Amino acid sequence: MEISEIIYREIISEEAGIWYISDKSGSKILVKLPSTSVKAIIKKCKVELTFSKEIRNNIFYLSIGFNVFDFTLNPLSLTHICKNDFEQKAILEILKLDEIYVEFFNELDICLAKSFIILNQNDRESIKRFMETDKQYYISYELNNFEAELSLNNFQYSLDDKISIPNAYKIDILIVDVLLKNVIIMNSTFIGYNDNANIIINTDNEGELLENIAWAPLQSVFGKNIFKNPQVYIKNKFRELTDIFAYYQDGIFLIETKSLSINNVVDDNINNQIDKLKKHIRKAVNQLVGAKKVIERQEKIFDIITKKEIPLIYTNISPHCIILVENIYPFGNWKDIVDLIYQTIIKEKILLHILDLSEYLKLIKYSKGKTELIDANLIRHCERFMDVKSMYIKWKQKF
Repeated sequence: MEISEIIYREIISEEAGIWYISDKSGSKILVKLPSTSVKAIIKKCKVELTFSKEIRNNIFYLSIGFNVFDFTLNPLSLTHICKNDFEQKAILEILKLDEIYVEFFNELDICLAKSFIILNQNDRESIKRFMETDKQYYISYELNNFEAELSLNNFQYSLDDKISIPNAYKIDILIVDVLLKNVIIMNSTFIGYNDNANIIINTDNEGELLENIAWAPLQSVFGKNIFKNPQVYIKNKFRELTDIFAYYQDGIFLIETKSLSINNVVDDNINNQIDKLKKHIRKAVNQLVGAKKVIERQEKIFDIITKKEIPLIYTNISPHCIILVENIYPFGNWKDIVDLIYQTIIKEKILLHILDLSEYLKLIKYSKGKTELIDANLIRHCERFMDVKSMYIKWKQKF
């Protein structure tokens, strides 16, 4: 298998990570991270390269990482264990460069931005010395491995010992501040049956950006039966039904996307961000309940572009109502939102879901492009929520 194929397989299988690659096409670093963190990088937040090493049973475990200080006190920390022999060689080749080419991918596995990392000579030498060993490097071609997980847990604990990780212990780490030079924004366009989606990370219209990211992978699943911003004609006026509307013969899907719009202002107070997100979620609940009632009344729904009626087959099946946000922060008190979702499901008899972008895209990947599987997986998601009453429900399936 070619190096590029191995890396691509890992990128689409992992939620986030960092990879060093050096092959016949050149040398570069690839970073996959949430879209919100790419936005922070574009706004020139602090970033770091990180490394860890440990020796167990005469085997040398080397891991690499990338810290993004989108929140000063709660930076995003990506880690990745070097488990292929070409990765160690790639790091050494890349360290010979004065400017290191880097590409930033998002949850949709597309490149949103590219840049160059500048490392001074002292830092390059420090990294090389850190990697020197007379022990055998750890190598494994499995995507998931207990030894790799153990090393990554130790890496995360060594970076932040306030994190509770069972059985983790501190190992040697190296942290290097880096400078990003000449950040270039990429422009990607997805073509669909009824509409197109332009994805450019520094747009002023962040709401539309999240809609496009949500719509892009679904248009290949629903084909002609998915629409952005469909309209209903009520009281002599066209009004928006929801952000994204999709259906098949046995199900209806209503999606409201809510972005925090951090391009124009960065608020480093995480509590403020959580409060804003909760406000968006409450608004989305009301919008989705309203859309559900429109469907119950069997109002006519129209394509926003052609103004033609969408030939919907109405059923008595409860619609899936999805609130899609970029991130669900793993801290703060979410009980009020959990209670709201729980009570709305019972009162309105709808399948209501809150998903962040990562979990939303995992849902689509795990459903293998089949509408029936998306439907079934969402039903299980709602059942799980009703059982545990938690915001943090994650799909564990692997490719």
